[in-house]
Amino acid sequence: MRDLIDLGQVEAAKDCNIFRTDEGKTGLMDFTPLPFGRIVLSPEMKDGAGRPNHYQWCVVDETRLQMPFT
Repeated sequence: MRDLIDLGQVEAAKDCNIFRTDEGKTGLMDFTPLPFGRIVLSPEMKDGAGRPNHYQWCVVDETRLQMPFT
């Protein structure tokens, strides 16, 4: 996660709009494609209220993604 944050800060310094979605998009199922990462969908997880949910994550290297609950 630290690598992704560091990379995001470098990219945001080059283009402050890099993480914004296009006008009119909700952000809920829309995302800004990043040329240096990949969007992955999480397995079903429970949110803070105990409801099942899936989350979208942008990762640089999907093979290094470790799920703490598996």
